[in-house]
Amino acid sequence: MSSNFRRFAFWTTSALLAAAAIYAGAWFLIARQVETLSEQWIETQRRQGWTVSYQPMQVRGFPSWPQIELKDVQVAAPLSDGGWVWTAETATVVPLSLDLTQFSVLTPGRQTFRAPGQDGAPWTITAFTAVTKLGLDSRRQLQSTDLTFGDLELLDPGGLPVFGAARLNVALGLADGPSSPDMPYARFVAAADAIRLAADTRPFSRSIPALRLDVDMLGAMTPGRLSDALDDWREDGGTLEVRRFLLDWPPLRIDADGTLALDQDLQPIAAFSTRISGFNETLDALVADGRVSAGDAQSATLILNLLAQRPDDGGAPEIAVPVSVQDRRLSVGPIEVMDVPEVRWD
Repeated sequence: MSSNFRRFAFWTTSALLAAAAIYAGAWFLIARQVETLSEQWIETQRRQGWTVSYQPMQVRGFPSWPQIELKDVQVAAPLSDGGWVWTAETATVVPLSLDLTQFSVLTPGRQTFRAPGQDGAPWTITAFTAVTKLGLDSRRQLQSTDLTFGDLELLDPGGLPVFGAARLNVALGLADGPSSPDMPYARFVAAADAIRLAADTRPFSRSIPALRLDVDMLGAMTPGRLSDALDDWREDGGTLEVRRFLLDWPPLRIDADGTLALDQDLQPIAAFSTRISGFNETLDALVADGRVSAGDAQSATLILNLLAQRPDDGGAPEIAVPVSVQDRRLSVGPIEVMDVPEVRWD
């Protein structure tokens, strides 16, 4: 019995060692392939005018899936693609396919971004977690991206906080083929929780519990200076078809869908179907802050409450009403409520 057991243990150990050797050999072959494809892809971008710099590439991850680790990363787009510049302290590339058409990039810590045409200091992003998933087509052109940040903080070029969120997810998918007037050029989805705003948002608080946005963009956006790109997009009939917009900003809650475009001055014009609750408290706050006159608020309150319905669960009254923006005036139903601040794109 002991002899049989020793033979069994010997062959079992030999098989395990052989399996481990085969796995290790396969891992290093895959790691080498991933490293080679990464270097080839980076060189291709450089030949196309992109600037890509980093400390010597490291392949890590054994015994898990191979990962490419980069330090002091900088990517600068050519002017034809916007001329923006992005940097990161560290970036870990995790391939999701052997041909590197699907991969994730982990960039926790500090990142910077200089927008097209921006001089001076860049914008700064810090995040405890930062995961970007990228999808490329067979020509290695970007087709989809999905960014998720945890404990995010955005600082302006002067180093002052602008925006923060406990969680932010942004996903963009481009059309597979040329855009047409009735076919989305891009699908954009965003969701944020526990938003923190640095700007004065009176009469509302600087905290927004939840924000959701699901948009189809009709019409292609050309690279370049933002205002010029937006003007070309508008001239080409570009619109945003908002599948859903949800804003939970107590006491106000808006759930809407509709269409958004730009006028000749590149100011938003919009038409939405909305479900609104918390409007009484919101109007009271606007009056207290001097944004709306007491007479206008009283008229709006009377009309809105006549149109409102109380949910079966006994929640706050809710109104289904069209909301529009035209000539920088916000209207709820037939009532003009307030001026809309001018949007400056550059």
